[in-house]
Amino acid sequence: MRLAGLEVVYRTVGEVDGLDRGIQLTAYRIVQEALTNTLKHPPVPGPALTSPP
Repeated sequence: MRLAGLEVVYRTVGEVDGLDRGIQLTAYRIVQEALTNTLKHPPVPGPALTSPP
């Protein structure tokens, strides 16, 4: 995303390694799609993602 000109801030709160692999993959794909859509539909001030505990 950075190469495309989009700076992304990633933060986690709590332990994410304990999540089921299917949930991790689903979350990854949702975030991936959201960031792709952000690039397709500018302008944006810069998205931020924080995972809940």
